[in-house]
Amino acid sequence: MLEIKVPKDSDVIDIEKIIMDNNLKIENIQRYISTCMAVYDQEQIIGATGFIQKDSYALIKFIVVEKDRRLEYIGDGLLKALLNLANIRGVTKVILDDEGLFFNKLGFNTVLQDDAVKYRKIFEEEGINPQGPMMEVTLPDFFLRVCKSSSNTNKV
Repeated sequence: MLEIKVPKDSDVIDIEKIIMDNNLKIENIQRYISTCMAVYDQEQIIGATGFIQKDSYALIKFIVVEKDRRLEYIGDGLLKALLNLANIRGVTKVILDDEGLFFNKLGFNTVLQDDAVKYRKIFEEEGINPQGPMMEVTLPDFFLRVCKSSSNTNKV
């Protein structure tokens, strides 16, 4: 059975291993552990994602799922759980410095150039330097749009 939850401090080593196995370079995972979500299969971590928060903004630093588990929609659930955590923590704008169909399908939009400059300045104060194109989602609007049922059906 899969379970998505905030990892324990002792799970940092397992998260670091998944990150390294996927050739990502994320330093100081301990910095993100309180704003991280992990997917557990039994007691084994098979995916994780984390963000850094600055006021009402969050920058997603990583999202990773074990290579042999990628076609199971684990990343989808993991990212939604992370957005829920961000919403609970008072975040209204979640940004990532990546582009892709995966994020677009989940409701992320490309950031306009002026906003990208603003976001970079916000996170540079935290010693984080987002690079490349950016995408964003607004909370809690994300949940209102994604979780809203169609009015054309009465099926549950």
